Amino acid sequence: MIPTLQEIKNQFSHALESVYAPLEAKQLTWTLLEESLGLSRAQLLVNLSVQPDSEQWEVLQKRCIELQKGVPIQYILGETSFFGLPFKVNQHTLIPRPETEEIVHHILLEARKLTRLNILDIGTGSGCIAISLAKHLPTANVFGLDISGDALQIARENARLNETDVHFDVADILQWESFLPREILEICNSAGWDLIVSNPPYIPQAEQSSMHINVLEHEPHTALFVPDEDPLLFYREIGRFAGRYLKPNGQLWFEIHETLAQEYLKLCATLSLGQAELIPDLNNKQRMLVIRKGI
Repeated sequence: MIPTLQEIKNQFSHALESVYAPLEAKQLTWTLLEESLGLSRAQLLVNLSVQPDSEQWEVLQKRCIELQKGVPIQYILGETSFFGLPFKVNQHTLIPRPETEEIVHHILLEARKLTRLNILDIGTGSGCIAISLAKHLPTANVFGLDISGDALQIARENARLNETDVHFDVADILQWESFLPREILEICNSAGWDLIVSNPPYIPQAEQSSMHINVLEHEPHTALFVPDEDPLLFYREIGRFAGRYLKPNGQLWFEIHETLAQEYLKLCATLSLGQAELIPDLNNKQRMLVIRKGI
């Protein structure tokens, strides 16, 4: 016999407590019911005595089993939202985080008054930063680079989904002196970049043991982790790239590891790019860095 929605809610919340804290387990259960049944929270609350049909019940059971394995709900559903826009995600892309929305917000505050910008998103993944900027800066030329061709397939789908014109190319930014895609190289050697933004890998490998199973076992490690002995690897190389190709008065934006803020500032001083500023997130953690290149 198929249980009621109330019984399912109680059963799933209890089952998920083996992986998540009780409050998070309850929230995931609500999200699972809402998204799987196409009902709002209010609609669910007035229909808790109702039974789902057999097909819905089968889907709910399968998805709960995946959640118990630690699979992020965004991967189970195949989608998430970022900066008010829909994005497809899978195991080849990081799940966009709220703190990354903040960096888009800060960039737009400064860039909306400008036109015909050349923007490059390095390590674009699902394309969430590049596509969000393109959506709100329709006159900008926006490009995204990533080492993963699989991630870029999703990014291109997301660009179509959000009706934006973003150019995506495969490239390893650590090898930028040896190879850059033709379209990127053309801008590098002509106009240059007004804005470069990156949320690169920045988590030292030593921190893996403290991370939740849904991140550690399911999100792409190449987009997360850096060697313990060189945690600023990507920042240094992207900084060198920006030193050559960022326009005078251009801006370089990074999402950063909150515990390494002073190390990033020291690196910026050695790169001699321009004025560096740490920007706290809504939780007052140092999670963003902007470098404004001098003339």
